[in-house]
Amino acid sequence: DGSLASLTAEVQAMCAVQWRGDVALLPRGSLSGPLWDALQQHSVQASPASDGSPFAGGLWELMRRALQARLLARQREIRVDCGVREGNVEVLAGSGSTWVVVPGPKGVRYSFDIARCMFSEGNAGEKERVRSWPVSGETVLDMYAGIGFWTLPLLVAGAEQVFSCEWNPDAVEGLRRGLELLGEPLARRCQVFAGDNRRKEVQQAVEGKCHRVMLGLIPTSRDGFPNAIAALRPAGGMLHVHWNAPADAEAATAQGIAEELEAMLLAARGGSWKCEVTAIQRVKSFAPKVRHLRIDIKCERLVS
Repeated sequence: DGSLASLTAEVQAMCAVQWRGDVALLPRGSLSGPLWDALQQHSVQASPASDGSPFAGGLWELMRRALQARLLARQREIRVDCGVREGNVEVLAGSGSTWVVVPGPKGVRYSFDIARCMFSEGNAGEKERVRSWPVSGETVLDMYAGIGFWTLPLLVAGAEQVFSCEWNPDAVEGLRRGLELLGEPLARRCQVFAGDNRRKEVQQAVEGKCHRVMLGLIPTSRDGFPNAIAALRPAGGMLHVHWNAPADAEAATAQGIAEELEAMLLAARGGSWKCEVTAIQRVKSFAPKVRHLRIDIKCERLVS
């Protein structure tokens, strides 16, 4: 009938299932709504667990077993109203912890709670690029570390020290677990600051020490600019600024950010400074005609 045709069409149009470790994730909004809820309820009632039926648990449990997943979950919109970039999923079937381990670049393994931490497949290429940077012997500040998206590849790439800041306590736990998976020799090069990266303890620890600063927050990382420029070494360094920009204004957006940072450096640190855009990397599409960019800006003190 019409209901069956509607359900079938939705399955056929659904995007591919994604995996987070041994957890299968249905796309946002897929296989949801009154018809799917009614089908799940009917399937549970028709095959109660007490009967020992192979169909016990209903539609979602059948799907979980067919996929050979430990958990079956559905993605929801990432929460942006709580200030800590939480993940958001609905567990449909299975049991056990929502913590997973997934592979990253060059032996990195990320650990996180799928129900509480953000993880973007769209950043995979960027993680690969970061781990290839020539950072051997450098000190880096990662102002929005999350579960270690950039921190862990930077350590593997040879950074001498990474200061990692994150204020989502669940993401901090994921970062610490990821560092443990890297092993003690690399993990000891990272100092984790849990909480607000603007507080004085962080400012004092990083001031004037950093060759690079990662500003990996979108849609804009402007709030991190004051601490980022204070963290640069006396001669300057690189700022890797993540930003959402209109697809037809990438270069203009990047140049405007460079000019803003140059004015801030002149005001905050005195002397003469030059901020130059050295690269604009498209990380992923964020929305129609809006791109998530990484803008590399070289900040250099000019010697007269």
